[in-house]
Amino acid sequence: MQITLSCNWVQVSLHDFLESKPIFTLIASINFSLPTPLRLDLFVRDGVPVLDFKRQKVSVQVNCPVFDVVDNLEASLRSSSSPYNQFEEWLQWTVEGKMWRFPIDNEQDWEEKQVSFADHTFLDKHIDSELLKCGPVASFMELVCQGLAQNPNFTVEQKRQHLKWYAAYLKNKIPMVEASVREELRLAELEKRARGSSQSHLHET
Repeated sequence: MQITLSCNWVQVSLHDFLESKPIFTLIASINFSLPTPLRLDLFVRDGVPVLDFKRQKVSVQVNCPVFDVVDNLEASLRSSSSPYNQFEEWLQWTVEGKMWRFPIDNEQDWEEKQVSFADHTFLDKHIDSELLKCGPVASFMELVCQGLAQNPNFTVEQKRQHLKWYAAYLKNKIPMVEASVREELRLAELEKRARGSSQSHLHET
């Protein structure tokens, strides 16, 4: 590339000018090399590079409980603040479990999603064996099982808790029930005898 300089109407070639000066040729032949810069270790912490230091698990423990109280207070204030529009209210209701989460699933958050239908229906196996030894109590518990089996609002655990409650309540009442049954049988026998004797008197007359 030829560059010309115009000075006092004299056309001079820059290339010819540089070649005519030996000092420029000498400077061009010298190889300049800058010294190696010192390592400042700006991205090193405790002898570990910052990238590796971030990958390490650092446990930070706050010994001052005031910060925890302040954080809890700020979180409660943020959560208790009234929503600004309907969308924020819906978001809050979704977090609180008052609205369905999308996609809609009728069985979402249902605690008995994996419970079999047989566990709801066949509850006789959960009756205490001591209650079955008493006839009236066994009949009563059979009716209780039928009622619980037809109840769609109770969970299996709630039905079992009902049966346990009845078992705990009726265990101490079994002697009283048996005594009342014996008394009823005795009264029925007396009534039968009385009726038999009255009929015999009628036939004699």
